[in-house]
Amino acid sequence: MIEKYFTKHDIKKQFDVESVSDICFNDIEEEKLRYFILEGGEKETAILQQFKRLKEDKKQVATPERTEVWENGWSENYEEFKATLDLSSLTPKYFSVNECRYNQEFVKGDGYAFNDMLQRIIRKHIFTKYMAEFSNIYEFGCGTAFNLVDLAKIYPDKSLYGFDLTYASGKIIKLIKEHFGYNIEGGQFDFTKPDESIKIERNSCIYTFGALEQTYDMWSPFLDFIIARKPALCIHLEPIEEFYDEDNILDYLALEFHKKRHYLKGFYTRLKELERDGVIEIIEQRRLFYGSCNDETSGFIVWRVK
Repeated sequence: MIEKYFTKHDIKKQFDVESVSDICFNDIEEEKLRYFILEGGEKETAILQQFKRLKEDKKQVATPERTEVWENGWSENYEEFKATLDLSSLTPKYFSVNECRYNQEFVKGDGYAFNDMLQRIIRKHIFTKYMAEFSNIYEFGCGTAFNLVDLAKIYPDKSLYGFDLTYASGKIIKLIKEHFGYNIEGGQFDFTKPDESIKIERNSCIYTFGALEQTYDMWSPFLDFIIARKPALCIHLEPIEEFYDEDNILDYLALEFHKKRHYLKGFYTRLKELERDGVIEIIEQRRLFYGSCNDETSGFIVWRVK
């Protein structure tokens, strides 16, 4: 295995920026972000495991039974949070993994959930670089509201809104507000059947992080919903099938898994069409090259309505 450390330089390279806020690393020391790139027999074993997983996996998103899965999952987080009032209990259970993919390699953290730490750092960079100027920030598909908690710590004076398909999510947000006083409001929302009564305030940013992926090809109602409300900025951190390189074996496996699970399909292509038609402007799009062992969750897109 090849030893590496994840540092601010890596964030700068991923986003092509000259500086990164200290906030990104304020709860993680860089020298502890050690990981190892799998090589040789270990890499071959990891690739073989992904071929087997691809063959055996039967789950598909955007199905009625998946709604129950998310409701049960967030309810589990809610009960733990209710009992402990420990904000760390809001971290989704599936984040606690030690192995993931990074820069088209399989990597393993040095005895900790490297995938979770890497995601937190990247999300905080997005918060500090792209959301500072907005008074109102909306997350759709907010789950356990752990992103909104990080946002509230960084921007206590901003108005934050979290929407999710599940009832458990709203209960979590209510409990967060009651016990920590964060300026967060919550509500229920279905990407495929948006609540047209929801208003987006002026000077607002809308974002989705790993949530729109669950809609497969049924994202059009949500896209129409956003365009009609003309927020100042829209940000997505989602698996984007168009970003994969099919000539790379890890990318090929991830794309096949993406297709089999029915993750987000055609969304980026539609944004490009809307830009061509003069409806929106894509400000930035980039591949951040990280995700689970199964697929890459890090297609980054920033756009606005013209």
